[in-house]
Amino acid sequence: TTMIIYIKNERGVAYPLFCNEQDKIEEIWKEIRVCTSINDRSIVGKRLVSQEGRELSAKDRLEDVGISHFHVIRLMK
Repeated sequence: TTMIIYIKNERGVAYPLFCNEQDKIEEIWKEIRVCTSINDRSIVGKRLVSQEGRELSAKDRLEDVGISHFHVIRLMK
């Protein structure tokens, strides 16, 4: 199922991202790498955290970690 999630950086900039429930977090990282408005030109040392505070692993599937439509994932140090 196609859904929209938001990636929010430490400056509060939120970037909408179209994805599927079966996508892995590594797909989200690929999008972040090419989006300079969200990645602040570097992702070194950064991590993705769900709105519940869970750190997300590259191999996690969105549906397996409870990420659904309109969910916010934070990009943080």
